[in-house]
Amino acid sequence: MNSNNPSVEQYFDDYAETGSWQSLYSNKVSKKNFNFIIRLNWYREVISTLLPKSVLDIGCGSGDFISIIPNSTELYRGVDLSEQMVVATQKIIAQLPKDRQKHFLAEKSDIKNYQGKDNFDFVLASGFLEYFDDLQPVVNRLYELTAVNGYLAIQVPNREFFRWKGISRVEEKNKGFKHHRISADECDALMKAAGYEKIQGDFINHFYYRFTSAFPRLHIVLDRVLRKVTPKALSCVRSSMYCGVYKRIG
Repeated sequence: MNSNNPSVEQYFDDYAETGSWQSLYSNKVSKKNFNFIIRLNWYREVISTLLPKSVLDIGCGSGDFISIIPNSTELYRGVDLSEQMVVATQKIIAQLPKDRQKHFLAEKSDIKNYQGKDNFDFVLASGFLEYFDDLQPVVNRLYELTAVNGYLAIQVPNREFFRWKGISRVEEKNKGFKHHRISADECDALMKAAGYEKIQGDFINHFYYRFTSAFPRLHIVLDRVLRKVTPKALSCVRSSMYCGVYKRIG
């Protein structure tokens, strides 16, 4: 992830050094990581449909999404503020087949100072935007990094879900830094102001039944069904995450 706050960098350095973050994307589904798997599955669906030639994974974490990058992708760039997350990503890249490794690179940078010369067919920003206080300049920078007719796929914590739970705060400060909650309408408006055209918007990780999270595999299956059949007005208050796909037209 990326932010100008050094506390964020230290938090994720510590997370990566212990291996705790990497375990959230392991194949072993549990009560601690089912929401991360749901998010990964959503991105898998999107990227396998678009089949981009180039991918920028901004806030790449520990290389969590490398497993879903299509074999047809010719360029992957992972960027993260945390040096330890980048080290973890490089380890994942080193495990790829030799003929694929040359297409993958991870580097330490924040979005403001990222100096990559390429524009990308697909910009992946998961668990990223909510770490900034001034959101529009960040989205504008994402737009600059997206190629014309390219796509941005972004995920944010859904503010309306937290309101439904009785949590009125739009940010969480317990980690030593602000972690913002963003509504679907706010997210869509930020993208439109930058110049993106909305292609798709989904609410994921539904909570309808009190005990479904005690059965994480069932929860994952139910969420995929509920995402397709639940009216938007209900999904927007019962889902902890909002995910959107946006296209750069010009």
